[in-house]
Amino acid sequence: MKVASGRVELTSCVSVDYDMKFLPHFIKHYSPLVDKFSLIFHSSKDFNLDPFFKLVSTLSYFKTFNTTKWVGRFNAIDKVDLLNELSVKSKHDYILTADVDEFQIWDKKAHFEKQSIVWGKLRDRESRETTLPEITSEDIFKQFPLITNRTQWGNQAHKPCLFPSGMMLSTPHNLVGMEINMNPCLTIEHFRWAKGRLAKSEERLVNYRSLNKEGKKWTHEQNIYNNLPTKDLLERITEIKGKDLI
Repeated sequence: MKVASGRVELTSCVSVDYDMKFLPHFIKHYSPLVDKFSLIFHSSKDFNLDPFFKLVSTLSYFKTFNTTKWVGRFNAIDKVDLLNELSVKSKHDYILTADVDEFQIWDKKAHFEKQSIVWGKLRDRESRETTLPEITSEDIFKQFPLITNRTQWGNQAHKPCLFPSGMMLSTPHNLVGMEINMNPCLTIEHFRWAKGRLAKSEERLVNYRSLNKEGKKWTHEQNIYNNLPTKDLLERITEIKGKDLI
């Protein structure tokens, strides 16, 4: 399905430590929708990019692709800056941006070719056992068949999905000079509740609070983590019908 009247470049940041199981599903889902993949691979520790370059080459369904290496402490500000660099340098007409656990649903009912900016709203999904499962090669929608409303971040459930290249993000959930669109066209299926979620959240808590002590600028996403005591955040993640998650 063609999502825009011009050529589309997908940009995303992929955690080497937590997101690799999503990547085959992610590329398969978006390959029919985009002309190029530009992926930023991130880890807090140095790593060899070559295996990930080869992996994307194998998975990319003959699409053109670009891989970038990012080593350092994660924070949303640096992530946005790197995604914006890709948007500014892009030779394609549009940028489609998504996290690797976000699957935008561009269905037959939606016709967006006349819209230059398309917004979506996150909808969390869970496994039938309501645990945090290891991602397998099985269809990811079958692995996470349940719809949930676990992520209650208000406006932060809304995100720009498609926009003209050259436009820049102000946060992971908004564009520079724009107001958040509260009537988004797309559903973004959010496969957040998978194995590694707790470790990823704990790492971000440490990172964001370190940044706060250093007086760095914060985004709304970072304040979410900062304003929740560690125990409360982890209990919010682990309280699923009284079961342990991992």
